[in-house]
Order: sequence, then C-alpha cells, then structure tokens
Amino acid sequence: MSIDKTFKEAVQDGDIQLVRIILKNSIIMDTTFKDFDEMISYAQDMPGLYEEFDNQPLSHDETSWDDDYLADLMGELTDNFSHERINHLKKVASKLRPATPISQIDSVSNSKSTTPTKKTRNNQAQRIIREKRSATIPQSKQKKVVICATGGAILGAGTGAIVGLATVPTAVTFGALGAVVGGAIGGTVGYVLTR
Repeated sequence: MSIDKTFKEAVQDGDIQLVRIILKNSIIMDTTFKDFDEMISYAQDMPGLYEEFDNQPLSHDETSWDDDYLADLMGELTDNFSHERINHLKKVASKLRPATPISQIDSVSNSKSTTPTKKTRNNQAQRIIREKRSATIPQSKQKKVVICATGGAILGAGTGAIVGLATVPTAVTFGALGAVVGGAIGGTVGYVLTR
C-alpha cells in the first residue's frame, strides 16, 4: 500500500487527532497490520503522537473479547493513544476480525480536489469512522449516541440563541455555536452512557 494522501497531509500539518483516528481505524480494517505499520513508520517522528499508558486495566481473557469490548478499546485508545493500548487492540482485532488489507478497500481520498483542505480530510476521516462504526459499535448503542447528540444540539442551539438575544446581531452565531457544543457534549454523554 502506498500511504494515503490524506494521512500524509495530516502528518505534515501536525493534525495529531486525525492521524490517530486513521491509525486506530486501520487496526480494525487491516488485521495484518501492514497498513498500520507503514503509516506509523511515516508518522513516527510526529511530536506528541503517543501518550503514556494510563494504567487502566486491559482484559487478557480472550473468552471475554467481543464487539462491545472492541468498541470500548477503540474509544479508550482515542482517550489514551499509548503503545500498550495499540498492542492490545491489535491482539483483540486479530482475534475478532478476519485479515483484510485496507488497500483492498476503497481509498478514502476520492475527493475531487487535488489538494484536500483540512476540512475535507476531517470529513474523509469522519466518513471512515461512520463506515466502520457498525463493525465496532452495536446498532443499539449507535442509536443512543445519535439521540443524545441530537438532543444536545437542539438544547445547545436553544441556549445559545437565548444568550445571543442579549446581543441581537450575534443570536444566530450563539445558536450555531450552542448547537455544535451541545451536540458534542450530548454525543459524548451518549457514548459514555452506552459503555
């Protein structure tokens, strides 16, 4: 596999969050880890890529490994991108997922633009997450997260608009900001509640 242009640009731009998301998703999409190894080699000198292990317990009982546990590990790796969590996720993914190299899956850089913007790359990463989420988060949990995110966005928009009414020209701005913040908080609360 040649490294995807989106990934290269994320590394060059220092977009640690996007780099981590793409790396994390490659673990469950290619349990041969060839793609992960190639990408991690490309990004290895990126400052701040890895974090110290948070010493939270990891299950080594393979009989307890299932899709729910895999989904939990994916979320925990987002919170603590450490070598220990990466290695453990690889073990669990190898057991639960058949080996399919990511290069056999459609490339995520089908963007019409020859030079994707940071927004385009983030949209592509989010599309990857949405496409693979069904493989890692049970459908019932996905619905709860979406409901919480939507409710949070609605409440946030209302609160932001009310605050914005105090300064009439910015009511729409406060409403939009409230929707974004409320959606993020609601989605996070939904994710945490479904764990």
